Amino acid sequence: MNKKASIVDVVVVAVFFFIFAVCCLVGGLIFVKFNEFNNATGSESVLEGNGTKIMTNLGNTYFGLWDGMAVFILAFLIIALIVSVMMVQAHPAFLWISIFLLVLFGVVFFVLQEGWKEISDSPAFTNETNVTAQFPIINNIMYNFTTLFIIIGAITIIIMFAKFGSGWS
Repeated sequence: MNKKASIVDVVVVAVFFFIFAVCCLVGGLIFVKFNEFNNATGSESVLEGNGTKIMTNLGNTYFGLWDGMAVFILAFLIIALIVSVMMVQAHPAFLWISIFLLVLFGVVFFVLQEGWKEISDSPAFTNETNVTAQFPIINNIMYNFTTLFIIIGAITIIIMFAKFGSGWS
């Protein structure tokens, strides 16, 4: 009930960002497929006049907007994690447990990274629609997911156990 933060919160941030990245990828695929369907020759347009322009403009700004938002969201989550970890008083005896958990969580991060590679390299996102290439920042973060979150976890551990005046002697 009075829990503020712990090393486990790094996994929460990682899973949230993974879900966010997959949702962006699926949203991009929906825009591309809708525009393909709407612009298909021989079929009637689903949207008339201004609707087609609006959807095309929205589809064109979607990729840049959410690719940039990914950096903002990840930075915000990391800052929130660091601030919450600063408020935790942890006994130095738990340092080794935290390091062991970070190694175990490295496996989770690796699984999420490989899951992203499997999803983003599928033909639906690469060959047919080129959606993965439209998110260069998200794709770069996700391809370096394990390294990034191990570093974030290490910073979290350092801040949690290296605070001055933490009350432990």
